[in-house]
Amino acid sequence: MTSFGWKRKSSSVHKSDKNEKAFDTGEQVEDDKDINADDFDWISVAKKRRVEALEDNKTLYNRLKREGVTLAEEGKYWQAINRWDNALALDPSEPSVFEMKAQALIALHEWLPAISAAREAVRIKPNWFIGHQTLGRAQMGLGEVELAVKSFQKAVHLNPDDEELRKDDLEWALGLLKQRDEKLISENTETVENTDTSTFLENDENCHQSDKKDSLVKLRS
Repeated sequence: MTSFGWKRKSSSVHKSDKNEKAFDTGEQVEDDKDINADDFDWISVAKKRRVEALEDNKTLYNRLKREGVTLAEEGKYWQAINRWDNALALDPSEPSVFEMKAQALIALHEWLPAISAAREAVRIKPNWFIGHQTLGRAQMGLGEVELAVKSFQKAVHLNPDDEELRKDDLEWALGLLKQRDEKLISENTETVENTDTSTFLENDENCHQSDKKDSLVKLRS
């Protein structure tokens, strides 16, 4: 199975101007005796500040997401997961962050958390083939081959032209499932044969003992 790279679909981070002032002078209220406080629109100012706060959170979210991608590319998976968790605390609605987190957890062999993160990505975006693909890979790591096959089949159904997905994931999982089934059949057949042989030997021994008893009875008579 070949690995696939981190999804570079994060929004660009808008860097804030270092020289930006804490307050826009155009929004400040002049200390003028002629201005009546009752005429000032406090509601509009409050709404504007709420919008600015939301924009600040979005900028922080994008920065954390990009930092996670950079750390993951450097193999610093736990640090990447930490950044993505902080980003998800701000906005838990983007499936790509959950999917990238699942990839990092797969690299760390943390299969159960990886499955959980990938399932969340699929829940948010059910028609995203990458989410199903990553979920299948996490399930394979835990040995849930049947579930992985179903996940890969959904991914192929959503993206049938992806040869890597079809060969490196679905066909690989189906091959392992076939090998496992053949091994189980072989083991069951061997068990049945051994049981039949034991039963035959036991019956043969019983017959032999019975013949000996009959011979003794004839001699005594």
